[in-house]
This record gives sequence, structure tokens and C-alpha cells, in this order.
Amino acid sequence: MAAKTQVKALSKFTVTQSGDDAFSLHIESEGGDTLELTATAEQLDLIAETVDILLAEQGDAADEVGGDDEDDDEEDEDDKAED
Repeated sequence: MAAKTQVKALSKFTVTQSGDDAFSLHIESEGGDTLELTATAEQLDLIAETVDILLAEQGDAADEVGGDDEDDDEEDEDDKAED
């Protein structure tokens, strides 16, 4: 039976190009543990697309309960411009 992996909080990450179609990902947890991976541009694109979808879904859920205030900020700026 495999041991359960402890989920750690993300502290920071960097992505740098390390070749024509290769990138290095350096991920650090709040505890200081690090993980270094290589990925292709296609893999990074898939990661970015997946994150975009998840954030959009989260934003849609917030809109349903009135949690998105970005439009309110734009309306306030428009009101100031009219004064």
C-alpha cells in the first residue's frame, strides 16, 4: 500500500526556457522543499489552458453569488470621469 502524499502550499515558482522546445520549472513549497521539472512548450500550454479553465469556472461560480466586484470598480471609474 502506498503512503499518502502530504499536500504542501506553494511558495513560489519560476519557468525558464532551457532549449528550443524545453522549459525548466522550479517549484518551491512554503517549507522550502523544491521540485525541478522539464516540460515542452506543448505541456506548458496545456497547464496554462487548464488553469485558465479552472479560474474561469471559479469566476463563474463567484458571479452566481455576486462575488465578482471587478465590474463595480469600472463603474466607479466611469462615474468619476463624468464629474
